[in-house]
Amino acid sequence: MRNTTVAALVYELLFEVYRKMDLDRREGWLRSFPDENGTPREAFFHEFMTCWEWPSGTLEEVGILKALQPSPRRWGPNFYPVINLDECAAADFLRFETFDNYCVAMFSFDELQSH
Repeated sequence: MRNTTVAALVYELLFEVYRKMDLDRREGWLRSFPDENGTPREAFFHEFMTCWEWPSGTLEEVGILKALQPSPRRWGPNFYPVINLDECAAADFLRFETFDNYCVAMFSFDELQSH
C-alpha cells in the first residue's frame, strides 16, 4: 500500500462498507439495482446515518464508490464499490494525499468507529 496515511484510512472505510454489505445480505436487506449500463449491482445504502454518510462521501470522492444514478425508488442514495479490497490495497492514492483529505478521511473513520 503506497501513500499509507490516506490509503490506510480509505482501505479501512472500504472494508467497513463490504462488512456492512455482508451483514445486509445476511439480514435480507441488501438490494441490487442496475448501474448506468444496466448491469445489476449490489447497492450499499448509508441509511442517512452520519457514521455511514461521511465514509460514503469520502470513498465516492476518491472514486471507490460510485453512486447509482438515478437513485432507485425511495431507497437512496445507493452506491456500489468499483474495486475490491485487494485492488484498494494496491492502489496509489498519491493525488489524494493532502492534509485536508487526511482530515476528512480521519473524521470519516472516527465517525464510523464511534457508532
